[in-house]
Amino acid sequence: MIKNRFKKGFTIVELLVVIVVIGILASITIISYTGFTARANAALAQSDLSNMSRTIEMYKIDYGQYPAQTSDFTGMKGYAVSKGNTLLSYVSDKTSASTPASLGSFYCITTKANNLAYSIKNGSAPVPGYCMTNLIMNGDFSNGTVGWTSDTGSLSVVGGAGQSVSVGTHLYQDFKQNFSRSFNTNNGMYVRYKVRSNDYAFKSGFPIGDDGSTGYVLTHGPDTQSVWFNNKIVWPNYFYAYGSDAPWKTNETEFFVNTYNNDNSNINPGSVIQLDNVVFIDTTSTFGYGNEPSSAKMDVVMAQFGAEPWFEGTVIVNL
Repeated sequence: MIKNRFKKGFTIVELLVVIVVIGILASITIISYTGFTARANAALAQSDLSNMSRTIEMYKIDYGQYPAQTSDFTGMKGYAVSKGNTLLSYVSDKTSASTPASLGSFYCITTKANNLAYSIKNGSAPVPGYCMTNLIMNGDFSNGTVGWTSDTGSLSVVGGAGQSVSVGTHLYQDFKQNFSRSFNTNNGMYVRYKVRSNDYAFKSGFPIGDDGSTGYVLTHGPDTQSVWFNNKIVWPNYFYAYGSDAPWKTNETEFFVNTYNNDNSNINPGSVIQLDNVVFIDTTSTFGYGNEPSSAKMDVVMAQFGAEPWFEGTVIVNL
């Protein structure tokens, strides 16, 4: 009698079932590990922030105010940043254009573990997000014309907006503000404001440089007078450097909003422009190099501040 020398094996269906089961188990493992990693990164960022906050509070006890910059406290006892975590940004009212009367009374700090950012504002509990600062002081003119000057006009506040009345004949009208800290013009920026003219159809520009010659963008406003024009400028999308002043200055201390007559003719004495809700954000310092949000994404971030997006000082936001 001849015995069957072939042993029974697995069928194709059985093998497919095994492969599917293994795939399901592997995906569960990956998902669990990913979730664990995210929770670990969050815990790491929060722990480091809490330790940094205690160090900053100790600095205030010693010196009577919060530090102006990271180098003031990173060498203090107790300061440490865990492996895999990064100190992304530190903002103090001593280096922000939104400076209250009492300097050194405010800070906001952001750390980032992988792609997860957490922030602490003045010793509060760590929360997800980035410290984002409007470098413009009194951008809604709620404090009169404090912080603003003009080379071409007389400033006042009318109807809750800043107003400049041209004194003499000029090629342009302007609003100007000095930053209390220099801005690196190689960084990304997000600028928005609303402006209108009661006397002429205009184009509005935002120059970089003390004389406005380092870089420029001009956007045509409405042909109809007295209509608010919402201008938005995002570097590096729309800025350019030109002429003998290129490349960009690395440090800038002045902010301008200029308006020109659409036909490039002179602006007459008594001509009026109004400005309101000015926002200037250094997106590189806020979100990190290479992580600067697109114009559309910044619009989404700003939408949380209402139909006419504007905020004063420093807030914590999520991307």
